[in-house]
Amino acid sequence: MAKRKTCFLVAACVWMALLACGALNCAYADEPSDGANSWRFLNGELVLSDSGASTDNLGTFEEAAADSADSADGVMACSIETNPNGHYPVFNWFDQFSKGYCTGVGAYKGIDVSEWQGKINWAQVKTAGVDFAILRCGYASTYADTQWHNNVQGCLSTGMPFGVYLYSRATSPEEASKEAGFVISQLKSEGLTGADLAFPVYFDMEDKKMVGKNYAAIAQAFFDKLTAAGYPVGTYANLSWWNTYLTSPVFDKYSKWVAAYNTSIGLTYAPMSNFSEGNGVWQFSDYGVIPGISERVDLNYTYMEPINSDHWVKSGSKWWYRYADGSYPANCWAQIDDQWYHFDASGWMQTGWLWTNEHWYYLDSWSGAMRVGWFSIEGTWYYFDANAGGAMATGLKTIQGSGYFFESSGAMATGWCSGDGVWRYATSSGSLVLGKNSINGSWYWFDTGTYAMHEGWLDQGGSRYWFADGGDGRMATGWQRVGTDWYLFDSSGAMLTGWQNRGSWYHLGPSGAMSTGWLQEGNFWYYLDTSSGAMQTGWLNVGGSRFWLGDSGIMATGWQTVDGVRHYFGESGAMAVGWCEIGNAWFCFDDSGVMATGLKRIGSAYYFFGESGAMQTGWLNLNDAWHYANASGRFETGWLGLGGSWYWFNDAAEMVTGWRTIGGSKYYFENSGAMVTGWKWINGSCYYFDESGVMQSSKWIDGDYVDAEGKWIRGA
Repeated sequence: MAKRKTCFLVAACVWMALLACGALNCAYADEPSDGANSWRFLNGELVLSDSGASTDNLGTFEEAAADSADSADGVMACSIETNPNGHYPVFNWFDQFSKGYCTGVGAYKGIDVSEWQGKINWAQVKTAGVDFAILRCGYASTYADTQWHNNVQGCLSTGMPFGVYLYSRATSPEEASKEAGFVISQLKSEGLTGADLAFPVYFDMEDKKMVGKNYAAIAQAFFDKLTAAGYPVGTYANLSWWNTYLTSPVFDKYSKWVAAYNTSIGLTYAPMSNFSEGNGVWQFSDYGVIPGISERVDLNYTYMEPINSDHWVKSGSKWWYRYADGSYPANCWAQIDDQWYHFDASGWMQTGWLWTNEHWYYLDSWSGAMRVGWFSIEGTWYYFDANAGGAMATGLKTIQGSGYFFESSGAMATGWCSGDGVWRYATSSGSLVLGKNSINGSWYWFDTGTYAMHEGWLDQGGSRYWFADGGDGRMATGWQRVGTDWYLFDSSGAMLTGWQNRGSWYHLGPSGAMSTGWLQEGNFWYYLDTSSGAMQTGWLNVGGSRFWLGDSGIMATGWQTVDGVRHYFGESGAMAVGWCEIGNAWFCFDDSGVMATGLKRIGSAYYFFGESGAMQTGWLNLNDAWHYANASGRFETGWLGLGGSWYWFNDAAEMVTGWRTIGGSKYYFENSGAMVTGWKWINGSCYYFDESGVMQSSKWIDGDYVDAEGKWIRGA
């Protein structure tokens, strides 16, 4: 576990003081120059997590301490205490975890021991509730653990299931094979065969001498020799070693024992994600306090059944069960002759109600056998689920094809019942209803599978329904707001779509949501009020434009006569205002959309529109006056050259004829309006007009003379 640097310095000082006064007795005195060094050993001396040992580290104790100094791992406030040196909480007893792959619920509780724990009182250990032990037989290939014999005999005499481990220093397959031979000799010295071991012989891989070696080959050599001798095997290492070094498939064949003390996140080793179903062991603390052991001890969890069975014994009025090896079940379940029984910490068979492993069970008051199936206790019905190990059912259960709900007390529910965040309804027999049901005058739907009262949308039988959310569940009829949209449901609860008349016409889209704003159906457009959704008719102002919607609600396009006035609506439906080209003609509409006809002054110019409203161009005779509208429809004023002739239009845009004085010069225009040039007899007098049409006066022209009035003087 990680801790602050200051904590490590204090721990280091305490460790040195203990070493100086002999409080820490080196277990490897026969190899003083080659002591163990790993994440929890410093030169042969065991170091606990309160002094720097960290399962998050790959290297030595010094690296572990430095690596963990800047962070702190918290634990749940349960079986914890604060290390005197580390000043942070650790587990000192077996408890449950809320995170990771192991909660501890239903797991076997175990310890692993060596000479570091001294002489152990195994009877006290077993009475304390420890289920198994893993004993160190020695170190490397030559050093026998000084408590090996005592620990083996203690476990055998008390019926404590146990396994074995060896701290390895092997750096080659040859050395590993030699270590395996040493383990076999240790086992045989106590008369132990593979059948005597409840748990494997674990190969402890943690020493820094092994770093960078062929881990798989080394371990395989150890495994091969042990298995050939009939002993089960496994591997021990910390979490970092497992994740970084021990990744070969070789290790997947055997039991894995993982040291991981980061109790704030629990067991996180991915290959043990199904920990409760596998054959692994989790060492979650090195700071346990166990009755019968004077020193701190490692704590472990496993779901492995002991590898090695057996008759009832009656003592007075009580019963207990003895296995072939002399041991007996205590503080646990045992399956005997296809029946399950539970035994207390002293090994006595229990009867009646039992709370264990976070569940209630009922043990027959006469036989002690765990009840399964339906059972009435004091007039209340309970169900003990064989598929859940006989645990009293709570919550939702499907039994012989019918659903039932059981309160937290285990009592079978009737009527409305709430659990798992949903509501259900049970008949008087306890069976949960399914599908559509009328309860107290309201309709509800209960889902298949979960029996839960349905909330929200439901598609059923080709129709769609809405059941009120928020724990209500009642089926909707009539108008109903769902989220931000409105929906309409008929009396059967079926959601309606398409056009519906409810005093006004409304439109409901394919999703059932009420339409608002513009709506296109086929080639027609409609407008639905943005607030009420009611279909609009008549005049409509939207987005700065004006629209006309007929009695059917259809948006008008093209030419329309509304209230006796002719209007034009474009493809968008917007009423035309101002100039508008329609077909090949131009039209003009005022701000009210009224189409212009006849002569109109627009701006500073005149225009003429026919009865159809189309703007006219070319020559136009209006009120006995000729006008000329150019291509843009604007009436010409002033000079206009047209078809090789010149014309003059006054300020009223009328074509002039006869004499005209323009710009101080006199001109003469034919009845056609064409300006005269050259010699021209007018009212008995002859005049001369130059090429620009200006009448000449008081001058000779090609030998002829015109006077001051421009008249030709005969014989001059």
